[in-house]
Amino acid sequence: MIVHSITDYRLGGKDDENTPFIKTLKRIRSTLSFKLIDPKCLAVIFVLTSLESIPDTEVREVLEDQTRCVKELSEKHLQISDPPVVAVENCPTKCRLVKDRYGWFVLKNGDKHPLTLFSKLTDLCEKNGDVIGKEVISRYFSQRANANEIKKGHSIKGAMVQVNHPPITDIEGLQVPSNDTYNLLDVGRGYDVFRDTCKAPIVQLGRPTSKGPKNVHVPERVVVSEQNKTFSRCLEFSSVKDYVKKRWADLKVNVDIPLNQINLGKISVRAGYSIKNECTNSNKSSERTILIERYVYKLHVDQIEATDDFKRDVEQLPSCFDQSDDVNLAKWDAFLDRYGTHLILEALAGGSCTATVSCKSSEDSKEKMHQILGEIQVCVKKNKFWK
Repeated sequence: MIVHSITDYRLGGKDDENTPFIKTLKRIRSTLSFKLIDPKCLAVIFVLTSLESIPDTEVREVLEDQTRCVKELSEKHLQISDPPVVAVENCPTKCRLVKDRYGWFVLKNGDKHPLTLFSKLTDLCEKNGDVIGKEVISRYFSQRANANEIKKGHSIKGAMVQVNHPPITDIEGLQVPSNDTYNLLDVGRGYDVFRDTCKAPIVQLGRPTSKGPKNVHVPERVVVSEQNKTFSRCLEFSSVKDYVKKRWADLKVNVDIPLNQINLGKISVRAGYSIKNECTNSNKSSERTILIERYVYKLHVDQIEATDDFKRDVEQLPSCFDQSDDVNLAKWDAFLDRYGTHLILEALAGGSCTATVSCKSSEDSKEKMHQILGEIQVCVKKNKFWK
């Protein structure tokens, strides 16, 4: 949800590109869109707050104008056409709004709050085929006190575990259509090796064009080639330090800094890697994850040309690094926080699935868990998941 006040009459447009709202959309586009925004599986909704602050005689006109403006800016800066827009009042009690017999607040434009928001969210879930999402939203709005009780998965006994996955042997078998590859690109972006996360774009990739195998849509400066590889990983480490060493080796990244000088608390463990957790009581459990990936594309940046934002930010950096100067240090920290420490020039694209096995801390359960993990790894290595 992208939330903004409906009373902000300076949302922006072609004559004003420097408004807070447009800056927000640009940041979303540059930092999150490749991960969160899928034009063919829309999951974005705009929420305009403070509806009751508008005079009664101007409600309809203001709501129509603001909604139209939001949709135009959404299409321009997020490439999302006709997104759902909902007007709400974030302080209904203070505004002394009256409730109907079902407990919904009646807004001055006739909508029911938060019924309208609930309806838009469930509509999105239905369009995307998200049955679980619809159930969670419905339960939250009807039983808010019990929202935290919604479980994230299912519990099963280790001895009953069976691994099964639908066959994925070609590009058409992937859940994501091949022409959406442009929206999943990590190449050309910065990478923070200390947090293991992608950052803002550094390289101008150009406009998307249809080229390469299956006419996949990729930017002009990206070369795409077909791959047909299956990869699996199920590794366990005794410490985060050992995990980081292996992770950097897998990424082929060299870091000339001793690990004891790095804050490893900011690094989250990826699927396929597990840190050994010796449980001391029956209330704790130990988890292991297995990652299976199917690669169908290889993406490579062909021409390197920095983005305008990156050039501007580089020019604004101090000429030297001075750790004793707080102002100097803050500027370098801000730059690295936005762009990371490395540049991603090559990436593999495809699909993946993750299996998680957990058990209680008894020795019997541990033996069963290791037995199950061994059986799964054998299946993965024989590619039984994909044939």
